Amino acid sequence: MHTPILVRLRHSGALEASAIVAAVLLAAAILLGGSSRPSFGNMALQLMGLATLLFAFVRRDLVPGGRIGLAAVVLLILAAALPLLYTIPLPPSIWTAFPGREEAVRTYQAASIALPWHGAGLRAGMGIAAALYLLAPAAVLLATARATETQRWNLVYILLALAAFSIFLGLAQASLGNRNTIKVYGTSSINGALGFFANRNHLATLLLCAIPMAAACSIRWSRGREPIERMTAIASAVLIALAILGIAATTARAGLVLVLPMIFGAIALFVRFRKLTLPDSAPRGKGRAAGRWMLPVGLGLALILGLALALHSFGAALSGRVQSQGLVDAGRLGFYQVTSEAIGQYFPLGSGPTTFTQVYAMREPVEQVASTFVNHAHNDYLEITLEYGVIGVMLVGLFLAWFLWAAATAWFGRAEPPSLLGAAASVAILAVLLHSLGDYPLRTTTMACVFALLCGLLVPAPHRVRRTSDAASQQRMRRRVAAP
Repeated sequence: MHTPILVRLRHSGALEASAIVAAVLLAAAILLGGSSRPSFGNMALQLMGLATLLFAFVRRDLVPGGRIGLAAVVLLILAAALPLLYTIPLPPSIWTAFPGREEAVRTYQAASIALPWHGAGLRAGMGIAAALYLLAPAAVLLATARATETQRWNLVYILLALAAFSIFLGLAQASLGNRNTIKVYGTSSINGALGFFANRNHLATLLLCAIPMAAACSIRWSRGREPIERMTAIASAVLIALAILGIAATTARAGLVLVLPMIFGAIALFVRFRKLTLPDSAPRGKGRAAGRWMLPVGLGLALILGLALALHSFGAALSGRVQSQGLVDAGRLGFYQVTSEAIGQYFPLGSGPTTFTQVYAMREPVEQVASTFVNHAHNDYLEITLEYGVIGVMLVGLFLAWFLWAAATAWFGRAEPPSLLGAAASVAILAVLLHSLGDYPLRTTTMACVFALLCGLLVPAPHRVRRTSDAASQQRMRRRVAAP
């Protein structure tokens, strides 16, 4: 007898309050947080993130266990504390001694204003805004790290479902070209698919992340024996093809470069976890044999279909951009040069949170000045170094060390069993880290929350997080289902 869907959801923990809150926050982040500028959506997500954290604190369900989980929490605290350090008022004798503060001193003197107490950052109080930006990603990270394995898969399904919806929305936007009237944000990229973002490059990042996560779903369900499990495996493989098509529709050159590493990552997942079986639906006989060939054939067809559609539909536009502008804009190389020069002036403490735009404007060469302003360095590592100096570099280094540790545990763990979800998340995280070399995907709340989800998946799932009352209710449901 087939188990009713509602009973299945209860049994998986999907209807627990914490799981519902995490799912709603993740969905809202993808739908509302696609712009790096201040907006109503970003403000709403900050409030939702704060409410989620308070909810978890009241339930005493905030801090994940295990060394990897605790290290992630420490990194999160450091990331939130860093911008706040730049808002602490300091006497003039201290803050004026920091490198690069001469222009601020001359400005006060020219206005005949006595030097006030001031934070280490050039923009007073902006560290608070930078810390508040982390509320929603922090809530997603902690909720994911505390979730059970099944609850984590449910969050991944939400991510993939909204990624698929973004693909179809992006294809509709790309078909309109310059006449695109279905943009979510008024100040958006001119051409290409956007989805729920203001920048086409960020949709490309989301879809790059979707490729290994969809491959993980296909691997998980390809060996199931029920029709819905097989259909899920096939749908996940088809989503990979759609993601490749969507990346081409964005005409983002970074997507063109990074799609191959993601495909290789999906293949590596299959090689490493191809013998994975589901405890409740392990097939036998012919079903087991079918599971061996269905996934590689399905993934192969998905890749061929996605590349063929991408080249046929959007290949000309994408190749035209590469031929006319190169893989990297000459303008961005200019951004990097000016930013690097500014880093030398403000090193080792940096210029402070959210100061890039002002610092760059003061040093932008006249021949590079245009009708638009440079809002980011289009290289997050350079921008972090400019604003936070050596402390920011050290924090990035600590995160990379944590990432390598957690990824190695997910792929080849001994103390913890290897994790298909964690391994897939590590491939997706790599896409974001590489894309950050030429853009700023984590400056949007959407990608910051997706990145937090992926980091949470790297934390080994707790063996038991539900309360006794929850376990007792599950036992009652099992007896009810088993009863004739």
